[in-house]
Amino acid sequence: MTEADWLKILRILHIARFSILIGGETFSYFFVRPTLRRIPPPQAAVVEQRLGNLSVYIFGAALVLLFLSGLLRLYLMYDGLGILGDIDFYKARYGRAITIMYSFWFLAMVSYVVLALYLRPKVLHRLRPEGNPGARELGRLRTQRDTAALWIYRTRLAILTFAILAAVGGAVASLGGLF
Repeated sequence: MTEADWLKILRILHIARFSILIGGETFSYFFVRPTLRRIPPPQAAVVEQRLGNLSVYIFGAALVLLFLSGLLRLYLMYDGLGILGDIDFYKARYGRAITIMYSFWFLAMVSYVVLALYLRPKVLHRLRPEGNPGARELGRLRTQRDTAALWIYRTRLAILTFAILAAVGGAVASLGGLF
């Protein structure tokens, strides 16, 4: 296979990963979340936990593979990654569009790491207070858990927004770049 064939395959995989990320987050946020409000809370918690675990793995893998396929595409297009250290690359229209794409990818990845490593464990952690807590301590722990759950939804919306903006940057790059 030629280098051009590899670039086409990588581009298709790159677009497929963005589609999985954006489509999955859109479906999860705008369709699953409202549906969970219609079923009884115990069942909703089980469904939400299972879907949350699955989405953490799928969307995390999509973000990592997007980064790797993007770097590999740049490597093949410019015969190495030395182009990333060249200031002239960023002055060109294509380089600016790629910079926008990678910047929003980075913001999505940071948001994802906060969600996966901080917010989700806080929500999934059972209320295990130390000692013999009173009602006030249990109420405080429940409030912290509920606040973290609310921030999960906000973070997922931020990830979706950043992913869409990164996709726009990539689409503009494929058209020749920005301004």
